[in-house]
Amino acid sequence: MVLLARPASSGRRNLQLVTKGVSEIYINNKNAPDITVSGANYRKFNVNCESYFTTNPLDGQHLLEPYWQYYSQLGYKVFPVAKGKKNPACRNGVKDATADVTQLHVLFANTCNIGMSCEGMLAIDLDFVKDSTKSRDELQADLESARQRYDDGICPVSRTRSGGLHLVYRMPPELADKLRNWNKALRCGDIEVDLKKTGGYIVVAPSYVEADAKGGAGHYKWERHLVVFDQLPFPPQYVIDMFADIASKKNARTESKQINKDKQHLDCGDNDDPTVIERARKYLAKMPEAIGGQQGHNKLLQAATAMAWGFGLSWETTFELLWGEYNCRCQPEWSEKEILHKIDEAMKTDHPNDRGYLTRSNKTTDGRLADNSEAESNSTPEPPEPFPVDALPDVLKDFAVEGARSHGSDIVFFVPVILSAVSGAMGMLFRVKIKGGYFIYPAIGRL
Repeated sequence: MVLLARPASSGRRNLQLVTKGVSEIYINNKNAPDITVSGANYRKFNVNCESYFTTNPLDGQHLLEPYWQYYSQLGYKVFPVAKGKKNPACRNGVKDATADVTQLHVLFANTCNIGMSCEGMLAIDLDFVKDSTKSRDELQADLESARQRYDDGICPVSRTRSGGLHLVYRMPPELADKLRNWNKALRCGDIEVDLKKTGGYIVVAPSYVEADAKGGAGHYKWERHLVVFDQLPFPPQYVIDMFADIASKKNARTESKQINKDKQHLDCGDNDDPTVIERARKYLAKMPEAIGGQQGHNKLLQAATAMAWGFGLSWETTFELLWGEYNCRCQPEWSEKEILHKIDEAMKTDHPNDRGYLTRSNKTTDGRLADNSEAESNSTPEPPEPFPVDALPDVLKDFAVEGARSHGSDIVFFVPVILSAVSGAMGMLFRVKIKGGYFIYPAIGRL
C-alpha cells in the first residue's frame, strides 16, 4: 500500500503520520512542514527536494523509480548507467535515452545509476584538475570562482560525486551548430570546464559512483532543483559570447587541418578504373570476414579502408563491393547504415600513405595501370596469412580457438600465451638441438 500525502505548507511545523499496512509514502510538497512517520521502520530520502519514505532497503531497484519517473515527467530523457560506474548499462548508450515511462520500466529492470541525455541542453561540467598540487581550500576557491563565472543563479545545479558541479541550461540556438561535446574546453584555475550537448550525457541523482582513478566515491545530488525542461533558462549572454568565440577558434583549427589534408591529396581523387576495381575485388576476397564478438568492427573498418583509401575507390563502388561481395561472408551481416559509417570513418581517419597507394607502384607514365599480370600480382600486397593453428596438438588447438573466441581477439594474440605456459611447464627437462653440438632450452614463447 502506498500513501500519497499533500500536507499544507502552513500550520503545525511538525506533522505525524501514523500508518498501518503502508509501505511507501510520498510527500510531494517541497514547502511541507517537517514530517515524522511512526508505525514502521521507515527510511527517508529526497527526490529533488521532495520527501519519500519507504520500509524497503535503500539500495532496492524500485527506489530509482521515483527519480526517473520524476525526470521523465519534467520532460528529460534518461537511461540506465552501470551500477557504481558512469558508463552506460544499455546497448546503445545515450541513444536509448527516453522520457517514455513504459520504455523506462524495461530499461531500469536492474539496479543501476541514472544518466540524463543532454539533448537540447548545454551542461557545463566543472571538475577539479587531476593531480592538482593545490590545497583543498584553494581548490574550493577555484570552484567557487568558476561557479560565479558560469552560474546565473537560477539554473539547475547538481553536485557530482567528486564535489564538482553540473550547471544545466537550455542550448542557445546560436550555439547549437557551433559547439561540440568538448572535454577540457576551458580552465579556471585548477578547475576544468567540460561542455556537453546533444549526444552527451551527465550522471544524475541519486547515482552512486565508486572510487576510481578520476575521483573518490560519492553520490550525485541536486543543489538547485530541476525545472520543467521547457522552462530551462538560457546561459547569460556573456557566457554565450564566450563559448561562441571558443567554438570559432576550435573550428577554425579543425578546418585548417582538413584543408591541409585535402591539399595533400588533390591528385588522389576517386579511381573507378575497371582494372583497379577488379584488383580490389580480388584483394577483398582474401580479407577476413567481420564476425560479431571477434573484433568484427575493426575488420569491417580494415576492409573499408583498403577499398576506399588503399585502392582509392569512390564511395559508391566501395559500398557496392562491401555490401554485395563482403557482407555475405560476415556473421551477422552488417546493415547498410553500419557499412556507410565505416566507409565514412575510413575516409576521415589519418593514414600514413596517400590515397590509392595500393595501385601506385604499377602505374605507367600516363597514370594508367600497366597491362602486366606479373607486375600486377607483385604490386598488390596480400593480407597476412592466418596463424597455422592446425600445427598445434589438438588439446592446445581447441584451447587456443576457444580462448581467442571468448576474449574476442585474434588467435595470433592468444597462442603465444599458451606456448609460454607450455615452455614453462617443460622447464629445463628438455633441450632442442639446433645444429651440431648446439642445444637450447625450449623457450617456445619467444620463437
